[in-house]
Amino acid sequence: MKQARYSFVSWIFLLYGCFALLCYASLWIPPGEGWWWAGFLSLSIPLVTLSFLLWLLFWMPRRRLYAWLSVLWMLAATPTLDGVFQLNWNSYAPSQGKTTGNMLSIMSYNVRVFNVYEHLQAEDSLISRQMIQWVSEHPAQIKCLQEIYNEDSSKVFNTVAKIAQKGKYNYYLAPLPSNNPYKVGYFGMGIFSVYPIVHSGYLELGHRRSNRAIFIDIVHEKDTVRIYNVHLASMSIDINGHTPSSSKAAHWVNVLRKLKEGFIRRTHEQARLLEHIKRSPYPVIVCGDFNAVPHSYTYHTFKKHLSNAFEEAGTGFGFTYSNPPLLLRIDHQFFDDTFWQVLGCHVLRHVPYSDHYPLVAIYQKRSKAHRQ
Repeated sequence: MKQARYSFVSWIFLLYGCFALLCYASLWIPPGEGWWWAGFLSLSIPLVTLSFLLWLLFWMPRRRLYAWLSVLWMLAATPTLDGVFQLNWNSYAPSQGKTTGNMLSIMSYNVRVFNVYEHLQAEDSLISRQMIQWVSEHPAQIKCLQEIYNEDSSKVFNTVAKIAQKGKYNYYLAPLPSNNPYKVGYFGMGIFSVYPIVHSGYLELGHRRSNRAIFIDIVHEKDTVRIYNVHLASMSIDINGHTPSSSKAAHWVNVLRKLKEGFIRRTHEQARLLEHIKRSPYPVIVCGDFNAVPHSYTYHTFKKHLSNAFEEAGTGFGFTYSNPPLLLRIDHQFFDDTFWQVLGCHVLRHVPYSDHYPLVAIYQKRSKAHRQ
C-alpha cells in the first residue's frame, strides 16, 4: 500500500516537472491571440520554481533520484529568472543622479497624473505639490515621465512650466486627444532634456491612445543619441477591488480577463515598438512603464536586442510598483550596450508619491575603439 502511494506521488511529481518545463518555455511563446495562455504560464514561473524546494524536502529521505530531479528542475529555471534578482556591488550611486564628465543620467517615472484626482489628494493638494517639486528638483539630465497631467492656468498643476524651470529643460510632450471642448488641462507623456532636442516624434502602439511611445534625438558630447519613453498596456488590476454587490469569484474572473487582455495587447505593442527601434539611425535608450515583469515574453524579447540597466548595474529585486501585489518590477530601462555602458541603476523607493517608484540610471559612452 505504501509503495502504491509513492508510485502515485511519483507520477504527480513527474507530470509537475513537465508542467514546469512548459512554464519555462513559455517565455519564447508570444502570448497573442490563441496563445494568451503562455502569459499565465510565465507569470507562474517563480512560484513553480520555489515549489521544487518542497518537493526536494519530500524526496530527500525517500528517493534520492527524485530529489536530484527537483534540483535539476530548479536549475532549469535559471535562464528564465536571471533578471529577477541582481548583485552588482560596484554600482555607481552618485547623490540623486548627479553626473560628471561624459555621463548621462536618466530618470523614468510614472507620475500617476500627479495625483490630480480627488481620491488621490491630501489637504490643499499637498501630495501633488510635493511630488511636482521633487520631480522638478531632481537633477537627472533626462526625465521620461508617463501619465503626466498639465494645466497651464493652475498654480499647482502647471507641471510642464515647473519641470522645464524657465528653459533649463527642453521638452517634448505628447498630449492625449480629448473630445471635451471645455478641457482646461491635458494628460499624456513627456520627455524633459537639458540637451537641445534636434528631432522628436511619437508612435501609436495600439488602439488605446494612452499606450504609446515618444522619442527625442539629442546631441550628447558630439554624438546624436535617441531616447524613448514608453508606456505599454496596463492591466488595470485591483486585487482588492471586489465590492459587496459582486462575488469574489466574479472579481477574480475579471482579474484573469484583464490579465489575458494585457498579454495580448503588449505582445502587439512591443512588436511594433521594436520594429521602430531597429530602424533608429542612432544608439538608443528605451525607458518607461512596460507593465512587464522580468519573467515575461515582453521583457525577454527586449533583452534579445538591448541590455537591461538594472540587470547590469542594479542590486536586489528592484521592485518598482508600490501597490499590491507589490513584488513587481515593471518599469525598465533598456540600452544599446555597444554604445553605452551603465554605471548604476537604482529604484528610489523612498519617494512615496505615486503607485510607481522612480527608476534612475547613470550611463557613460564607451570608447570609440570599443564601439568599433
